[in-house]
Formats: sequence, structure tokens, C-alpha cells
Amino acid sequence: MKLKSEYRTTIIIILALAIIFRIILIFINPISMFADAIMRYIPQSQQILNLDFNFHDLPLFVLILGFWRLIFSGQMLHLAWKSVSFVFFLGILFLLPRLFKRFELNNLERIIVMALFFFSTWSLLLSTTIMQDMILTFFTISLFLLIEKYTKKPRKKIFFLLILFSLLICLTKVTAYLILFSFALFIILKKENINKKIKTVRPIIIGGVLSLFWPIKNYIISGRPFVAVELNPIIIHSIAEYWSFFVKTYHYFWEFPLAEKVNFVGNLATMFNIYYIGTIIITAIFSILLVISLISYCKKHKEFIGLLLPLFLFALIYWPFIILWSDSDSGRYSFPLWIFLFIFVAKYISHINKKNIRRFFHIIIVLFCILSVVSAFGISLHMNKIDGQVIEISEKLKEGSLENATIISNTEFAAASLNYHLKDYLKNPIQFNMKKNVIDPNIRCGGNKIFESKDFDVFKEDNEYRICRK
Repeated sequence: MKLKSEYRTTIIIILALAIIFRIILIFINPISMFADAIMRYIPQSQQILNLDFNFHDLPLFVLILGFWRLIFSGQMLHLAWKSVSFVFFLGILFLLPRLFKRFELNNLERIIVMALFFFSTWSLLLSTTIMQDMILTFFTISLFLLIEKYTKKPRKKIFFLLILFSLLICLTKVTAYLILFSFALFIILKKENINKKIKTVRPIIIGGVLSLFWPIKNYIISGRPFVAVELNPIIIHSIAEYWSFFVKTYHYFWEFPLAEKVNFVGNLATMFNIYYIGTIIITAIFSILLVISLISYCKKHKEFIGLLLPLFLFALIYWPFIILWSDSDSGRYSFPLWIFLFIFVAKYISHINKKNIRRFFHIIIVLFCILSVVSAFGISLHMNKIDGQVIEISEKLKEGSLENATIISNTEFAAASLNYHLKDYLKNPIQFNMKKNVIDPNIRCGGNKIFESKDFDVFKEDNEYRICRK
């Protein structure tokens, strides 16, 4: 009885903290967080209300944002937009008991999975910003549970729900097609007879095929069905470049700051160094634990190799290292399947016989969660500060005549954010000439300085404004 009471108390505390942290982050995070919202989703939500479907991104998320445009405006609209992901996070909470029951998790294993899923940095950020990934995670868990239910007892209702959720997930984000393919592999590798496998795969294929109207529309308009940007040619890099890129990708996978991007001094610098070293050590130990747990679980349950392999190969190798050469998306792209990794970790730890080793890993998990929360709040406060400076710049620029002005920035974020804040004042969009979100060294940051903040300088020369990140 005492153990049950302690379990309930722990669950209540974890849930309360998870919700409180997210409510705070919703108010801290700017709508420009990750820049995708202001560059793509928010403008597209206006397009869709004007019955203009000439945009590339899949439409479900944009439709939801457009719906909130009909009800709210100003800051209330911004809060509603950021709350979309939070609502789907709450939806996941209602799915967790059934997921835990499927894996036969005991109370301690449930606590471990909830702590890791609730307090990982990506979970905190993606449930409080204008991004589709938390919605994608909700659909992924829902599909998994429906597949398991349909495998045990096929019914027409579940058949049509599988079609519906397969359609909806494919209208949320392009990586959903990989997730759908992963589910097909998962079903094929299950220890079931072939007829049952075909019967279960069928509604998933139907849902995926029904969703193809949008990629076909994209192909007719732009010649690119899935990806709007032009992909880089595949080239071979040096070992030093691959190592440097791996280090950056590792940081972005767990989403904690690169040391060279933080410019603290004095006591703050000392505190950051302690945090940074601790984060490297803890995430390294946790990464090793995660890999061992994955191997251990998939040896007994090979169907989960099919579930995890396609998305993780894409997110960790193909997209960052081969095609895009971009280090910032690996953790976010693979996030919809993270909860399964956390379940494997919990199961593995609970089967360790030596009490001291189990206790050590419990400490690692607690520290991982604490450091992840610190990372999430640190990133949010930093982006809030940067966005505040960009808003100050926009107010300064509004004082001049912008109709025929040329405005150019040396960072993609500043260009995107200012385009959003000045959309009613600009005749020509703000230019950013690089393909990646780095500081463009070709911009001449000089002339008459009309604005200065901690991170930005604004120069004016003739009828040209230059927004320079320091």
C-alpha cells in the first residue's frame, strides 16, 4: 500500500512539473523559435484562408493554424498557435497508460519513461513552439496502439481508424511517410501468419495512398513532390570535417548549446563550463545506455528493428551527413520514436541484477532530465532575447521609408523574423544569400550605424539597410 502511494505521489509530481514547465515555456518562447513558423507555417495559414493552396508543406498543421486565425488575433493568436503542440502533448498523456500496458511496464519503469519523455529538451521545446513534431508523435503512438489492437482482434472500426490516422499522419509532415513505412516493416517482422500481416498492412497502405494527392500537387507545380528546397549534391568530405560535423550533430541531437556559441564571462562562464562538461558526460553515458538497451531489446523483439531503422537512418545519417549537410535536425526528426527508446532503457535497467549499477543508472537519468530542462530553458531565454532585439530593430526600421529600401541580413533568422515583423511595410523581402543558417561573411557590415544591441548592428548606406549579427 505504501509503495502504491509513493508511486502515485511521484507520478503526480512528474506530471505537475511537466505541465508547469511547458506553460512557462509557452510564454517565453517567441513565435520565431526555430524560424520555420514565421518563414513557412504562419504565412501559409493566411494563404489557406484565402483558398490559396500554392505552398509546399503538408496542409494539416497549416489548417489548424488557420483555424485559430479565425478566432484570435495579436498575442492571443500567438499563444493559441504555440498551444497547438501543447494540446497534442496532453493528448499523448492519455495514450501513455495503454502504451505502458502493451509493454507490461512496472511502476518504476513507467516513472523512468515518463521522466525521460517529459523532460528531454526536444520534448519540452517541441510541445511549446509552432512545430508539427509533437502532433507527429501523437499520431505515431496512436498508430502503434491501433496496429497492436487490430493484430489481436481485427474489427471494421479499427480498420477505418487505421486508414484515418495513416492519412492524417501523412498530411502532417513528410517524414511521416518514413514512419508509415516503418510500421509496415514492423508488421511484416512480427511473429504472425502471412494473411494476418497482409490484413494489417492494408489499411496503412490505403491511408498513405489517399494522402498522395498533396505530393502530386507539389510535383505538378514545382517538380518536387516532398522537399521544397534544392538538395545539395553528394560529395565526400575530409575526416576532420566529418568529425566536426558529428560533434555538432551530437549536440543538436540532444539539443544542448555548442560551447563556441556561448559568450558568457566571469561567474556565468564558470557555471556554463560546469554545466557543459556535466552535459557531455551525462549524455555520453546515457547514449551508451540507450544503444545497449536498444540492442538488448531488439535481439528478442526483432520487429522493432523495422520500426526504428528507417527513420533513424534518415535522421542520423542520410539527411544530415549525405544530402543536406545540416546538423540541426537529427534529434527533431527522430523524436516521434524516442518514447520507444526510453521504454527499452527502462526495461533494460529493471533487469540489471546488481542494485548499485541500477542505482547508478537511475542517478544518470535524474541528471539527464535536470540538464535537459536547463538546456530547454536556456535555449528559450536566449531565443526570447534574440527575438526581442529583432523586434527593436523592426521598430527602428519603421521610422524610415522602407517602400523602396533594400534590406539585407547576414543571418537567416534575422531576415526571416524581420520579414514577418515588417510584412506590412516592405515592398521587397529582406535578403539572405546563404543556404545555411550561418553568418554570411560576404555582407559588408559598415556605413552609418543607426542601431546597436548586444547581438546586432544595423547600418544604413544610401537606400540600403544591413542587419548584421555580431
